[in-house]
This record gives sequence, structure tokens and C-alpha cells, in this order.
Amino acid sequence: MASRPTAVGPNAPSEDRNAGPGSSFFKARLDVPTSEVPPDLPHGVAPADEPPTKPPVLEGPDITRLQILFQNLTYTVQVKPAKKGGDTSKSILKDVSGVFEPARLTAVMGASGSGKTTLLNVLAGFYKAQDKLTGDVLVNGKAVTKEKMRRISGFVHQEDVILHTMTVREALEFAAALKLPSSMTAAQKSQRAMEVAQLLNLHKSLDSVVGSSMIKGISGGEKRRLSLGMEMVTEPAVLFLDESSSGLDSFTAFKVVHILRSVAHLHGRTVVCSIHQPSSEVFHLFDDLVVLAAGQIIYLGQVQDMVGYFGALGYHCPNYTNPADYLFMEVLNAPAAAGDDTEAAPQADGANGHGHHLPRLPHLPSLPHRHGHAAAGHDAEAGKHAAEAEAEAEAAAKAALSAAEAAHAAEEQRIASLIAAWDGSPQAAALHRSLTSRRAAEAAGISKLAESAVAPFWLQAPLLARRALLNAWRNPLVFRGKLAQTVFLSLVVGLIYLQVSDDLAGVQDRQGSLFFLVVEGLFGSVMGILTVFGSEKPVFQREFGTRLYGLPAYFISRWLVELPSHIILPVLFSCICYFMIGYQATAAHFGWFALTMVLMDNSGAALGIFVSCLFNDLSVALSVMPMFLLPLMVFSGFFVNSDTIPPYFTWIQYISPMRYGYIALAKNEFAGLQINCSPDESCPPGYNGAMVLANMGFSDKGSVGQNLGILFAMVWALLLLAYVALWLAVRRLVK
Repeated sequence: MASRPTAVGPNAPSEDRNAGPGSSFFKARLDVPTSEVPPDLPHGVAPADEPPTKPPVLEGPDITRLQILFQNLTYTVQVKPAKKGGDTSKSILKDVSGVFEPARLTAVMGASGSGKTTLLNVLAGFYKAQDKLTGDVLVNGKAVTKEKMRRISGFVHQEDVILHTMTVREALEFAAALKLPSSMTAAQKSQRAMEVAQLLNLHKSLDSVVGSSMIKGISGGEKRRLSLGMEMVTEPAVLFLDESSSGLDSFTAFKVVHILRSVAHLHGRTVVCSIHQPSSEVFHLFDDLVVLAAGQIIYLGQVQDMVGYFGALGYHCPNYTNPADYLFMEVLNAPAAAGDDTEAAPQADGANGHGHHLPRLPHLPSLPHRHGHAAAGHDAEAGKHAAEAEAEAEAAAKAALSAAEAAHAAEEQRIASLIAAWDGSPQAAALHRSLTSRRAAEAAGISKLAESAVAPFWLQAPLLARRALLNAWRNPLVFRGKLAQTVFLSLVVGLIYLQVSDDLAGVQDRQGSLFFLVVEGLFGSVMGILTVFGSEKPVFQREFGTRLYGLPAYFISRWLVELPSHIILPVLFSCICYFMIGYQATAAHFGWFALTMVLMDNSGAALGIFVSCLFNDLSVALSVMPMFLLPLMVFSGFFVNSDTIPPYFTWIQYISPMRYGYIALAKNEFAGLQINCSPDESCPPGYNGAMVLANMGFSDKGSVGQNLGILFAMVWALLLLAYVALWLAVRRLVK
């Protein structure tokens, strides 16, 4: 369609020039002319549901229109061979060529596994470095790198992965603050976020949380529009959407695609969506259509020409049929429509003519039943019938397998004929000539303003920290739940070991209680942080993959937010249980005890972060955690004396935080402790805390401060390992 006039230069409104780069993208409400909207709108679409009214004012270089040209794309991935000596690679896209025009809304359709998502990922720059990609991707006639493509385009994934405790307003402002250039003020960025909310009809839900399966939040349609809005705050010249209407009802899907159509037509954006069997109303909102089959193009052209093209190939669209349903049922998934031998492959689902066609299994004769002694005389005859039935069943199975293989081969041949028909069509020839001429033309280039900005570390870290704090406050299990758990466990431990005595039995109680506290400090922190980090990992991977922020900013800010709770809660735990148990009541002893509990809690948190970074799946991380904790606990010095550990297991004690924590607590408590043995207890003369430490094998294991110094170093070592593990896990997302 013809583009609208633009206001450029000094005559443009001054308020737009002062609002930051590209601010006019959302300044005016949109108006979709009646001629642009198909007459068969779904019943119930009210004017209020349509995007806003009044042509936008677009300014100079900000309106760079980008044409995406791709030629001879072949994308090959490494796969595990199905059998020994089989292929280790698979081509998902095979010699794909085409063009996506600006100011056009393009649909990419095809059966499952046809390569729709892969094509979008490749064009948007989201593919693995180890996979093989050949061919060219040009933007306005100029070759671009995948990194450049990511900066000039927005990509909305099929799954809406947004932190569930954020409100719509916070999610949009968070994206705007990180993606928009630093030349814009915070107020201008916030204004941009609100303009996006208005455009996407999210203004009524600004203060509603996103929600999850456990927390009621916005609807699926609003969540989809929010994902779209988080990409649109930067006014991307190119917008890719994977399954834009997936999981939405037909009315909500229509509204989403209607907005996309407006963005493409009225703002000159290049909008490309993969979509699966849209309704007729949604289908007619698209301008252009790309149909993929087996990783190759079988149609590329205008939507209204699709039915005529396939009709000329013998795939006739019945009257009053949704063209999208016709495409899937008659063209992509119906061998009989292409003239297959229906006698050899009768319909499997009756006479509807849809679906794959496989022969029915022949009726198998029933095996004879035996009834008491009367059946004994017919054993020979029954055996004969059984053998015949088995032979018939085997023959039927072979026939069914052969028929299935024949049907599969016929389907592959039919798809190959569709591919060949497109390759030899006048439309494909015209496209090839057009692509060749455009490659030879002078490249128009890409405006710097078409690229999204990358926020500096000093801006990323505070924003991420603020979001993490809000998430912790709104999620009762993150802090308030741990607070209640801390108070409860400290009271329970204090009541179990209430005011231990200073006799021989008290020595045993002290040893048991100190080890229990060490284990609780590590285990409680490990499981809590593992759950929190594991549940947030998908959000981090999605945002980091789109380069919303860097790994250092995320890791450091996330740890700094966690740190206060791993100091306050252990100190609170110490204050409650220390004096209830009746340990040595001096300020120095209590101070060393509390510091040890703080370091044990932090070492557990660091270990939990490390394990959560090692494994991508939270359930896997939770299941393997005992494998890490059990050896550390066994060789901590409580169950096995450190002097009697077998040589091949000796090394484990030196990497156990529980060992250093237990030694520190034991030395702190038993050093200088006077033990008063009762007459019925057999104690050596002058028995005291130093002798207890000698019996435990801790006499030569350093001072309290030395053990805590090692424990402090282990916390930082585990954090460093966690950072490296997380970097290794996500580096493929940005390659």
C-alpha cells in the first residue's frame, strides 16, 4: 500500500523533536482506514478495541524502512544419528530465498516441522554458532552480521516469559529503561512505555501483575501484547513474531494481528509473523504470505493470490472455506488431494478427505476359546487355527507397514512436486530476477537510530537490583517465608537442646547441636536459593539472549540483593537459639558463633547458585543436590574423625564448608570450657574442652579465625564457579 506523508525537518512539531529519538512513533493514535480492514471482521469488535486514531508524524532518519532480503539460505544442525553410521546433520532450511518488504505484514505458514520458527530465528540472528548457515541475508541491499540484525530488530518468542511479580507498567518501563538510548531522560523513557501501553490497549491493566499459575494476573492476550510491547519500546524497524496468536482465542488473536497490521502500514515497519492455522478474519489481515514445506518455500506472494496459485496446481478451495484451513488440510496435509491412489490407501478418517491416508488393518480371526474338558479334544485343531491366525496377523502387519511406507514416500513425493512447481513457476522466476537486481543495486544502508541501544553497566545493575527487591517483597516465599522458617527452626533447636549441662552428657549435646546448626545453616540456604534462582533462570535466559542486559550486571546485582537476607537471618537465628541452648555467654563467643552462621549461610547460598547454574532444569538441580551435599556432610568431622579418613577420600574434607564451619564452632565453644563430670561419669582427671577437641581431632586444625577465613574464601570461590558455569550455559545465546 502507499505510504503516508511524513513530517520532516524544521516543520515537524517541536514537541516531537524534544521528546527523544523516534518519539513520534507512538505520539499520535493510529487510524486504520476502512479500506485496510477486511469486511469480515469478527462479531463484537468495538471501535474501542481498535488501535488509536490520527496519522502518526514520523521524523527524518527515524523512519528508515528496512527491506529484508534472503537468498539461498541453508541451515544445518547437528543431530544424534538414529542408527550407527547414520547422518549426524540435518538440514532444517534448504536453499530458501525471498524478501520481506517494509510497510507490509507478512505471514509465515507451514506444517509443524516445516522450518517456520527456524527461518525467523535465522533472519533475526538467533541461532547457534556451531550450526552451519550458508546463504546471504541483506538489509536494504547490505550484508549484516547476526549481532547487527539483533540490534535493528525485535523478536517476540512464542512463549511469554516475563517475571510474574512485575506489573505491566513496571515491565514496560524496565524494557524502555534498558533498551532506549541514554540520551533520553528517565521521564521520556517512561512516557515512551506509556505510549506503547496505549497503542496496545494495555493502559487499563498497567498496575496489574503479570501473574503465574499460582498468582492471578493479566489474561493470555494481555500477556502476549505485553511481550510485544517490550520489544516495541525501541521502535524496531523490523519485528519478528513466532506464533503471534498461539494460545489466544480468535477474538484476541484478531486484535493482536490487527495492531501488528497497523504498526506495519502506518509506521513503515517490516513485520513478519509465523502463524498456525489462523481464522479467516486474521488470515485476511496479512498482506504477504510465505508457505514452507520440508524446509523449502512452496509459495511466496500476496495473500489473495494464494488460493489461485494452488488451485492451478489442482488443489481447489471449496466455497465458504477458510483459506488457511484449505492450505493446511488440502495442500500441506492431504496426499489424496494431489491425486494419490486412494484405492491403495483408503481414508483413515471416513469420507472427509483430510489427513494422512493409511490402509486399515484386515479383520483378524479370533483365537478359539477353551471351555473346560470339552476343549481338550480340539487342541490340534485349535493349534492349527492359532498358527493360521498368527500368520495372517504377521502378513497384515507387513502389509500395513508397507502401506505406511508407501504413503510416506507418496507424501514426500507430493511435497517435492509442490517445491518443484514453485521453483519452476513464473512467480519464483520473477522473484529471482528481483533478488538479483536488488543485490546489484546500491545499498541504502541502515540508520544508526534504527538500532536499539545497550545500557551501560551502571544503569543495568540498579534496575536489576530494584526489580529483584520488588520480586522478593511480592513473593512471600522469598523473604517472609524464610523469616518465618528461621524463627521456627531456631525455637525448635533451642527447645531440643534447652540449657545444656556442663557435664559429659552436655559435651555430647554440644557436639550434636553444633553439627546440627552447621547442617541447617548450609542446607536451608542451599535449597532456598536453588529454588529462587532456578525459577528465575528462564526469565534471565530470555532477557540475556535478547541482550537486554549483561551477565556481570545480572549476577552482581542479584547477589547483592540476596546478601542482606543471608546476613540478617543467620544473625536472628543465632540470637534466638544461642542463649536458649546455653553456650558460653560472652560477647566474643557469641560474635564468633554468629559470624560462623553467617558464613555457613552464605556458603550454602553460593553452592546453591553454583548448582542451579550447572543445570538448566530446576527439577534436575534439586535431584542432584543431595549428591553434592552428602559427601560434604559425611566428611565434615562429625561422623568420621578426620585423622582416620581413607586416603582416597581425604581430599573431600578440604572442599567441605561444613568441615570448616564445624571446626570453628567447636573451637569457639569448647576452648576454655570447664567440664564438671558427675560421680557416675567416667572422666579422666582434669577433663576440659581442650581434651574434647583433641578427641574430635580438631586440636591442630587451626584457630577459629583461620577456619572462618577459609570459609570466607570458599564463598567467593563458589560464586566465581557459579559465574563461570552461568557464562558457559548462556554464551551460546549471544553467539
